[in-house]
Amino acid sequence: SRLWRRIHRRDKMGNILAVELHAGDVVRVRLRGSFARLGSAPLLRRLRRALERTPNPMLLDLTHLVHAEQGAMEGLAESLREHRDRIRVVMPRVGNVAALAAVFATVQPV
Repeated sequence: SRLWRRIHRRDKMGNILAVELHAGDVVRVRLRGSFARLGSAPLLRRLRRALERTPNPMLLDLTHLVHAEQGAMEGLAESLREHRDRIRVVMPRVGNVAALAAVFATVQPV
């Protein structure tokens, strides 16, 4: 879907969302590098809009996330809350796990 492809980008603050469409219409959204609250609002808005307008299940891949600010992850969790039944999360093996804990209250981990 064009809507999902528009999300694939790096913003001014270095937040990176990469989107891939897989078999069965599953959308894999990879958050890479650092995720900062400052500047994340446009990315989160596009992600929420795509979830609202499409039926696709989403796999949120955080394995390439190196650093995440607590506020940024809380914003991500809030953006996904309404659609948590369609979202699975792949957590990083190491890193700032405390900041990622907010996601678990919203979505189901893989």
